[in-house]
Formats: sequence, structure tokens, C-alpha cells
Amino acid sequence: MSGRKSESSPFPPTFWIDIAVIAVSTGLFLMTLGYPRMASTFPRLVLTMIFVVAIIDLIVTLRSKEEANTLSGEERAEVRIAMKRVIHLAALMFIFFFFMIFIGYILGTFLFIILSGIVLGYRKKVQLLISAIIITASVYIIFNIIVKAHLPVGYLFIDLM
Repeated sequence: MSGRKSESSPFPPTFWIDIAVIAVSTGLFLMTLGYPRMASTFPRLVLTMIFVVAIIDLIVTLRSKEEANTLSGEERAEVRIAMKRVIHLAALMFIFFFFMIFIGYILGTFLFIILSGIVLGYRKKVQLLISAIIITASVYIIFNIIVKAHLPVGYLFIDLM
């Protein structure tokens, strides 16, 4: 016996991710209770949809638990890789939101798109760079120019404005 924990767990990893998403979306929804009605409508709608999808995924996960035990070694490896990518993307989102205060939305979005593509294993670097430029420019044009809703600039660039 190697002392290593058995690979079979009472719940699959997606179960815990669903529980975390449900908890976070519930907590964020409760935070919106103090918002004015106009400011809370869209976040509540999005959080409700996230909550419902997480509940559905949780039910599917629990129902398919028996099927997960029949996965081959290769399929298990693919699931592990996918789970690592999900965790890396979640960490990247938290980093993006934290650093947005310092580098602003535009540079943060550009870097987030590039890094997300790398984490997801996208191999066409030139297309990734072009996509990041087009998406970031589109967001800037839509919000700053058309809607005139200014995006966060960031402490590093606040003197340039």
C-alpha cells in the first residue's frame, strides 16, 4: 500500500465546483439586495441563471456518478486536464478582476483574452492576438464611444486621462 489517497472519492470534482458556484452566486445575489432596483436587475438576472445552471449541472453530476466510475484511464486523464483548465481559468478571472483596479479594463481584457487562449491550449498565436485586439477594441468602441459609459482606467493610467 503506497499511502496515496484512493482516486475514488464519494463525490466527483465537478460536484464541489457546482457547490462553490452555487454558494458564490447565492452570496453575490444577497449582496445585491442593498442595491437600487435599476442597478440590481441585471446582476440578479445573471446570478439567477448561473445558480440554475449550477443546480442542473449538480443534478446531472450526481445522476452520472455511476458512469464516472466506468471511465477508462485515458478518459480520466482527459477529465483531469479539463478540470485543471477550469481551475486555471477561474484563477485567471480572479487575477483579472484584482488587477483591473491597477491596469484598467482595456489592458486587463486584452491580457485576459491572450492568457485564456494560452490556458485553453489555443495554438494559433497570431489569430489569438488578432482576436484579442478586435474584441478589446470592440468593447472600447461600444462602451466608451457609442454608449458613453466609461470603463475603468486603472491607477497606472489615470494620469493619462
